[in-house]
Amino acid sequence: PLPAPAIGVGACTEVTYTPPGAPTPQEGELCRPAADVDAKDVGVVLLHGGSGTGGRWSDLDGWVDAYLGAGYTTLNVDYELFSPGNEDEPVFPRPEQDAKAAVQYLRGVAPGLGVAEDRIVVHGTSSGARIGAVAFTTPGDPAFEGPELWPGVSDRVDGFIGFYHPYDGTMQYADQYFGGTEFSTDTLVQTRLDKGDSLGHAND
Repeated sequence: PLPAPAIGVGACTEVTYTPPGAPTPQEGELCRPAADVDAKDVGVVLLHGGSGTGGRWSDLDGWVDAYLGAGYTTLNVDYELFSPGNEDEPVFPRPEQDAKAAVQYLRGVAPGLGVAEDRIVVHGTSSGARIGAVAFTTPGDPAFEGPELWPGVSDRVDGFIGFYHPYDGTMQYADQYFGGTEFSTDTLVQTRLDKGDSLGHAND
């Protein structure tokens, strides 16, 4: 388990969910349902949309309110965004690593929040759905390992809810995001494209 933040029932607090030493620390808002609500032992990580180039966690505040009202603990997060045309290296897999780190963080603090470690769900919209689907279909994949993830904490996603995005890796700015297109002869590019194809890994 990770040290749980000081957060009371019915409260919210901002947290840094990436591990110490992560190249780009990322923040989010952790919320617990109120005392007069029938609390569930499920935690929900929320990933906002914005084409991967914009948006922030507050865009999903309405969903957070709905989940809290139904008794679910939430972790509503930001993740690494990119600027079209201004990247010197492929964007992938940095946002996906952030999603995995958020899952790990909520799992790590779950015992102190009344959340079961095997009941962590990801809810994503638009680009957040694409990123969340990658996290859902690549548990424990060494291709995503690095200082962005928590050592010794499972990144498994136990349930996934996604809205408004293809799941085969298709996206705007795919060349910049993956470092090349499907026609590239670079094996690293092809590996990134494969890892970004959630549909292709759905039955793995």
